[in-house]
Amino acid sequence: MVAAKAFEQPRSGYGAAQVFLGAGLGVVVGAEFSGMPLFVQFLIGGAAGLVVYWGVPTAWAAIGWLRAPIVQRDQAREYARAFETYARDFEQWAARREIAYRFRHETFEDHRRITSANYMGSLSDEEDRWRNMMAQVANQIRDNGGDVSNFMEAQLAALDDADNGYGGDDNARIRNSMLACCQNLLSDMLNQPAPRPPTPPQPEPGPAFQV
Repeated sequence: MVAAKAFEQPRSGYGAAQVFLGAGLGVVVGAEFSGMPLFVQFLIGGAAGLVVYWGVPTAWAAIGWLRAPIVQRDQAREYARAFETYARDFEQWAARREIAYRFRHETFEDHRRITSANYMGSLSDEEDRWRNMMAQVANQIRDNGGDVSNFMEAQLAALDDADNGYGGDDNARIRNSMLACCQNLLSDMLNQPAPRPPTPPQPEPGPAFQV
């Protein structure tokens, strides 16, 4: 197929090889048989031209056939490495979404409990628990190839804001932080596009050499 594609391009290295060898062989044959009748010279020259016309593409194709296993091996190895990277990236992308879903579910459970003042210890203990939950989910996201450090810093700043409009109602302040954080984190994870798989090696050979 390489020889056939090259033949379609008049300025390819294939065509140049045919012209060069045909002309060179014609000169040699013409000099060698110059003493013979013109008709015989014509037949011999035509036979030499056929040798070049058939021999060059045959040799070209043979070279391509010998190189094909090496090229295919290199392409397969490159694709395998790219696919391994894609598989790892996809697994981490899916894990980050799962972490965000689980975080929202657990936060909703704690939000309902705190709303009913069913504290695990004091309200201060609940705030410490909430801060630890945010730190843990940030670490889990990081371990799966993500970075939500800036997001969590903003959430902590909002939680620590003294002028938050809650008039000292720490219960409401914590509950508001919980709802905003878990919902926004999940939204961020869902908005991240999935990794794109690599393109498999193409069955068609590349373009022929151009001079």
